[in-house]
Amino acid sequence: AVARVVQEMNPLLSQTYNSRLCSIVLDDNAVLAVNATMDITPLVVTALDGRIQTFSFERINVNPQTGAPIAPGAPAAAPAAAPRAGTR
Repeated sequence: AVARVVQEMNPLLSQTYNSRLCSIVLDDNAVLAVNATMDITPLVVTALDGRIQTFSFERINVNPQTGAPIAPGAPAAAPAAAPRAGTR
């Protein structure tokens, strides 16, 4: 029943938000529709590409068991040993 209502609603929703020049339609829990013509991502990426070509940054090492950052100069945690065959 819900799928049928959504199927019937989608063209009406699209027509309404396009005629009102909406960029996004929300309900209480989700994004229902997005007007793709309002997506500024390509414009921002192009502008950013014109401003920044490359840059340097410091990587953060992370403990694979805990996900916590490892302080510079601290030894990294050893990987967990795999169980041997025939043991529990």
